[in-house]
Amino acid sequence: MSLNYQLNGLDLPDIGFNQADAFSDIDRVMLSKYGIYPYENEDEVKAFRLDFKYELENNWFSSIEFGARYSDREYSNNRSVFEYGNDGTFSATQPPLRLTDDMTTVVDWQGEFSYFPSYLAIDLDKALNAWFPNGIPQPVQTWGNAEGVVDLDGDGEPDTQGYTTNYSWTMLQSGSVYEEVVSAYLMLNIDTEIGKLPVTGNIGIRRVDTDQSATVLENVGSDPQLGAQYIVDDNGIVNDLYAPNILGIKYTDYLPSLNLNFKISDATQIRFAAAKVMARAPINRLAGDASASVNNDGEINGSSTNNPFLKPFYANQYDISYEQYFEDTDGALVVAAFYKNIDSFIDTIAIENFDFKGNGFNVPEYIVDPVSGEQIETTNGVYTTAVNNAKGGYIRGIELAYTQVFSFLPSPFEGLGINASYSYTESEVQSITDLGGDSVSQDLPGLSNNVFNGTLFYSYENFETRLNVRYRDDFVSEQVAVNEQVVNFDAETVIDFQTSYQFTDSFGMLLQVNNLTDEPTQSYFGTTSKTGTTQFFGRQFYLGFTYNH
Repeated sequence: MSLNYQLNGLDLPDIGFNQADAFSDIDRVMLSKYGIYPYENEDEVKAFRLDFKYELENNWFSSIEFGARYSDREYSNNRSVFEYGNDGTFSATQPPLRLTDDMTTVVDWQGEFSYFPSYLAIDLDKALNAWFPNGIPQPVQTWGNAEGVVDLDGDGEPDTQGYTTNYSWTMLQSGSVYEEVVSAYLMLNIDTEIGKLPVTGNIGIRRVDTDQSATVLENVGSDPQLGAQYIVDDNGIVNDLYAPNILGIKYTDYLPSLNLNFKISDATQIRFAAAKVMARAPINRLAGDASASVNNDGEINGSSTNNPFLKPFYANQYDISYEQYFEDTDGALVVAAFYKNIDSFIDTIAIENFDFKGNGFNVPEYIVDPVSGEQIETTNGVYTTAVNNAKGGYIRGIELAYTQVFSFLPSPFEGLGINASYSYTESEVQSITDLGGDSVSQDLPGLSNNVFNGTLFYSYENFETRLNVRYRDDFVSEQVAVNEQVVNFDAETVIDFQTSYQFTDSFGMLLQVNNLTDEPTQSYFGTTSKTGTTQFFGRQFYLGFTYNH
């Protein structure tokens, strides 16, 4: 079979198959491999908080607040695996499954994708029951044929229980994260006048003590003096290469803040805020789960995109806004500006031609082709890891918001209104990616330069309706493929519609349509000429009724 595939930027590709009919022919398609690689997570948090407030009588401060919070969090991640067959060819020892009519359905592409060849949708339960008539095997946490597996029966060979693949990653990527945080704060609430200008707000400081750690298995080369132990997997396979350990850090942060509200008039006010802020990494990013695996070509790739030594995102931020409230009608105009000076943030870097063996990873010198029996020498590939990027940089921008209810219009139009906002943001924080083959710069994840949100709404007696439009230009974010990767996303405009009617005081109806135009989500790698994914999630319709008795 031959395939011609030509990218067309963000448009659908040109494709051609010399045997397109084969994709939906059960006499020419078989299942060659079944693999399952689950993540099982548990997250438990215990927290206690105590707050106090004391009223003051002076010309500057109305009250003082202070308090403390304690939290103890434990997160666990367990990996497991089951594989049968081969995804590169047909295996003689684990033969493929011949499909039948009762376990397949021919699916034809529709709309813009109609020129793609039809394919078979497989009833997984029926297929697995036919493939494994004695019961579907469940995934397990196992060493497999990993280096360090112990010879228990004394025959001179590691007791791998028949495994030929190294599954040590299921053991190395499993473990727990512990996070203990103690914080205390002191805040003065401001209520005073400067000249004849009323000023309210608060000033305070928060101290945060953090103790974070994660369980790891460190490769110590089976040396008992370095803590090597017998570590048993779910199958009873024993490995003595590793030493269990708990790694982590303790650190203390002081976070001052100031908020001021200047009341220029009953309809006008200016707000100012300054603070040092922190944002912790998601708890799973603190796991100590460095691992590596070998693909069918013998290339070793690995990652530790999680890291128990990661510190939070830190920034000093400043905000100022002018707010004008309309006196004759409901509505307001807000103009705001912000500036964030980022001290450090979490970044993911990729190291090419990484020496996995030299850095203590459990990787083989060669792999064996399951069909030919040929030994394929392994080669070093890419190692991806997470670090605290200390370069930092700024994020700055402006925001405009306008809300107006046109209550001055004659009936029945007095319920017409609009709510609109626009923001422009820019940043000097950038990272480098080479996912598309060439090294190109990427902005801070989640950041769009231009974002617009507008809502047109109308209300009359028992009837309400609204139309919302959300636009953001291109941005960078994570996408889950074989592994998580940071990619570019194209600009998108999403339109939602909602209407409701209250028939009686007790009976009402609501109709809602999300993504009215079926806007796709499109990703690419560095430049739009290197397409990533095009995903249509469809329109969502919701019809609901309420009844109160």
